[in-house]
Amino acid sequence: MASTFVPDRETDKTEKLLSVVSQLLSELHPQNTLAADKLKLNSSLDRDLGLDSLSRVELMIRLERAFDVDLPEDLLADAETVEDLLLAILPAHLSQVHVLKGEHFQDEQEDVTGLPANAETLLEMLDWHLSAHPERTHIYLYGEDSEPEKITYADLHKGARKIAFGLQARDLIPGARVAIMLPTGRDYLHSFFSLLERHCRQMKLISTHLSMLPAVIH
Repeated sequence: MASTFVPDRETDKTEKLLSVVSQLLSELHPQNTLAADKLKLNSSLDRDLGLDSLSRVELMIRLERAFDVDLPEDLLADAETVEDLLLAILPAHLSQVHVLKGEHFQDEQEDVTGLPANAETLLEMLDWHLSAHPERTHIYLYGEDSEPEKITYADLHKGARKIAFGLQARDLIPGARVAIMLPTGRDYLHSFFSLLERHCRQMKLISTHLSMLPAVIH
């Protein structure tokens, strides 16, 4: 994506975006400040910050909540830099962004007490939330319907464990490389967490012809 000058009036959004990204980086790599030190608008999400596909999903969720917007799904694959994320959030680009009214995030969510401060992995964070509030909605998936599909921590855990047992039955060994060719949705999230549980290396294929799969995976 092309770089675009950000006027002074958008400084607050820029700082807020950098803060959200920085917070995620500190949680993903608590012992490594190198990525956070490199954090700039032109920082590469992949090369500089080391954000894999699941980390991007988590970042999108946090940005949508922080800015109260619904970002386009293809931003997960298309965004190359932090600035690309900013350009999807700025008012000048609201033609591609659907503003949320926040009604889905209010009333039904109980107050959270405590934080998973000792969790060092995504699975440990999920386990903490399962213990604290398993029926709390973790993800809102927006599609063509006006109402989002809700995924609780318990839903995510149950779906991931079901797939993990299937992978174990098929003798998938820890460390194996697995390609996920699914749209971002319930099945993708269940698959991703199941691979984390099996200690496998996962990669998301956005759009690839079947004949090219061996080369891409290799």
